[in-house]
Amino acid sequence: MIDTTLLPKRPTWLLVLACGAIPACSRQPDSAGPPPRQQIVIIPQTLEEIARTTLGSAYRSARIQGDTVMYEYAPKQDGTLEANYNRIFLLGAGAVPATFRDEKAAQKIRLTALDPALPSRRLAVWSISRRSSQSISWQHLPPVPEFIKRIKVEYAAQR
Repeated sequence: MIDTTLLPKRPTWLLVLACGAIPACSRQPDSAGPPPRQQIVIIPQTLEEIARTTLGSAYRSARIQGDTVMYEYAPKQDGTLEANYNRIFLLGAGAVPATFRDEKAAQKIRLTALDPALPSRRLAVWSISRRSSQSISWQHLPPVPEFIKRIKVEYAAQR
């Protein structure tokens, strides 16, 4: 209990007491600069989650064999031959960065594009190593002809 007989008769003492009791009033201003940035927490995804997110309805299967992650997908073939060919690589490329981020043991990703009308027919098989992946700007993919120079195309159906 505070002895109020020793305090001045003016009501300012109430303000001083109240401000001392509120932590925000007694805190010194921060001179350390701007507030710290919030960190973004990335929750690792399973192969199936990565495939469903990046390949969408074209996704068929995902599995790990040794140090290789393998995806099968069936991209739509409803455009021109050139557009369909480009779609095969651009669609599959979306799975690469997330796979290498979340599958630490993976050293290679192998993608097989299947014909949606005839799933037993392969349209293309291509792969990329972890090392090659590091030389590609995944936010700004190069044009498909340049991208193909940086990956290994194991098989491509005639265009």
